[in-house]
Amino acid sequence: MPLDKSGEKMGIRDRIIEEELKLNLSAWDRCKSSYVEDSEFIEHQCRMGDIYYGRHFLLFKRRRYPASYNSCEIIATYNALLDLDSLGECDFPTLISRYHKNGIFFAGLFGTRIHSIKRLLIKLGLNARFICKKKLSDYYESLEKACDGEEAEGKNVTKKTYIVSFWNSRRTIFHGLHTVSITVANGGYRIHNNSTSKRFGTLRECIDYINEDGRLISVIEVTR
Repeated sequence: MPLDKSGEKMGIRDRIIEEELKLNLSAWDRCKSSYVEDSEFIEHQCRMGDIYYGRHFLLFKRRRYPASYNSCEIIATYNALLDLDSLGECDFPTLISRYHKNGIFFAGLFGTRIHSIKRLLIKLGLNARFICKKKLSDYYESLEKACDGEEAEGKNVTKKTYIVSFWNSRRTIFHGLHTVSITVANGGYRIHNNSTSKRFGTLRECIDYINEDGRLISVIEVTR
């Protein structure tokens, strides 16, 4: 039986994660430039066919799930960490392994549990909290007032980034869900790993855009 770095025997699940990490590190080194843009944010999940997250059984044979299918929560986490200059040693394959150990949902069939995103960000030393959907209007107003106040006093505006999950269809959950990161730069907001490269003036506009065809599930505010 294979041993881990401490010399202890590895279980089946640990071996799967270790094998997956080796494959993913190799693919990341070879193909990273096709996943990211000049900004270094991951924008092209659909190209991640050589990176894997989880396994399923098909006719009694294990098949790996490609990250192009189920890694949107991990991509959103990566982009949020990058935006806050908090990646450290957490490259994308390492994030996959961390979520595979604590956060993967039904062996990867349904991606990653949303609440696991907040837990991991806190473990990495960041501040993360869910914004209540019923209080989003109040949050938008407080956000604008806080920014205006900090700018008026000559203070640096607190850097915030967001992770947003939503159903792809307003009518049914059977079209699946998607998770994105929303970053703020030069006074504009941008939704990453999504079908639009449009820049928005406010967070409210971003959420309204998402709600045009989809249906909001959650918003996580992340700060250092």
